[in-house]
Amino acid sequence: SGQYNYRNKLTGQSHGHSHYVVYLKDSTNIAACVIDVEAALEGAELPINGLVVDHELFYYPTETEEEAYYLSAFLNSDVINQAIKPLQAEGDFGPRHIHKLPLEFPIPEFDSENETHQRLVELAKSGEEKALAKLPDLVEEYDPDTTPTNSRWLRTRTNEEVESELEEVNRLVENLL
Repeated sequence: SGQYNYRNKLTGQSHGHSHYVVYLKDSTNIAACVIDVEAALEGAELPINGLVVDHELFYYPTETEEEAYYLSAFLNSDVINQAIKPLQAEGDFGPRHIHKLPLEFPIPEFDSENETHQRLVELAKSGEEKALAKLPDLVEEYDPDTTPTNSRWLRTRTNEEVESELEEVNRLVENLL
């Protein structure tokens, strides 16, 4: 049907990259992550041609894994998250609709020779490893009867797990901007 590829939003996506940074379109706070396409498709039972991002996410294909983690660190920083708050639409439950707001800020282009950029990459990878290691325990601990919004609860608990990384990311991002 014509709706399947409405306005070429499926076929117009950038394919062929090995890494993408994705973040939520509609949320109070930014939550970005790195998608390693090859790792994500590993073990798939059906042949898959690549990554398709739906309308609830924004994505950015990167040239390298390092660039993806660098951008992810920037987007997950409180510096960017707080900077977009005055620009977000306000709903009954506070700010919402992130859309392209984080991209309005002058995020420096990734430079693999820059020590600060490399440190952001390290911190993002370390944070991801800690968060993934803690995830099974958090899923086990989650109680839908006492915790009303699982995504907010999960994000809060994950941020507690990577607090030291986030603090350093915030300092570095603030210095770069």
